[in-house]
Amino acid sequence: EMLAGQFASLPVLVIEDDADLRRVLTGLLQRWGMEVTACARLAEVEAAIESGALEPLLVLSDYRLSGDERGTEVCARLRAHLGADLPCVIVTADADPESHARIRDLGFPVLTKPISPPVAMALASGIVPSVRPPATSVHSSSVSKLA
Repeated sequence: EMLAGQFASLPVLVIEDDADLRRVLTGLLQRWGMEVTACARLAEVEAAIESGALEPLLVLSDYRLSGDERGTEVCARLRAHLGADLPCVIVTADADPESHARIRDLGFPVLTKPISPPVAMALASGIVPSVRPPATSVHSSSVSKLA
């Protein structure tokens, strides 16, 4: 069942290196009416931005990506290029309160895996902008690399 309302056609970026989790999270968000771009790592995010195919209004990123990539670093780079107010949520399997505190100290809300759909919806409802920017934007044309 698809949900509409504030999530209808909302452009969302999912960054998750586990293919099965990426597929499940993408499906959940699409059922809520969101337009999802799913990437496994920073290089894919950069390619999507450079192609002009990516201007998210919400980012959900795994904390520990492939190799030494961290979702907090990818989201910080996205914010530097797409706007400091870009809502980003970090998702982690690490339930350690100190780890969550470190992520929150960097300015990111945290969801613990496995993600509860009601909790994810409540969090998204609280951070999705109520007023969307105009359809035209300069974001993608001004971004070359997120390095």
